[in-house]
Amino acid sequence: MESRIPEGETLSREYLANERTLLSWIRTGVNAISVGILLDTVVRALGVFSQDSSFRNLLALGSGPEKFAVFGIGMVVFGALVEVVAVARFVQYKRSIRRAEFTSSSLVYLLVALGLSILGAAYIVYVVLT
Repeated sequence: MESRIPEGETLSREYLANERTLLSWIRTGVNAISVGILLDTVVRALGVFSQDSSFRNLLALGSGPEKFAVFGIGMVVFGALVEVVAVARFVQYKRSIRRAEFTSSSLVYLLVALGLSILGAAYIVYVVLT
């Protein structure tokens, strides 16, 4: 005997799964932002910057540990981009569910992995060279 799930219940499950996915991406973005803020705060707390700790001075990237703060800023920017992409994907999938279509793209996942790989590689280069 084959049991069928009512269509309304199936749609509810799909919407809830979409929301869980959004919350997972939000958590990832918040974690990236938190790590970025932590890195920047630690660098500032250790007094790494000179008296002129302006953003322009940071971008000058002189020698020393102030370069480390750039990774913090990069993580904050990366986390913010993840948040924006998460909401855009949520809305896109919500519309797809409503139209009973399913489209998937690996591009977003590849971009996130590429972004993290670039940040990781840049950090390794920084550690090796300093």
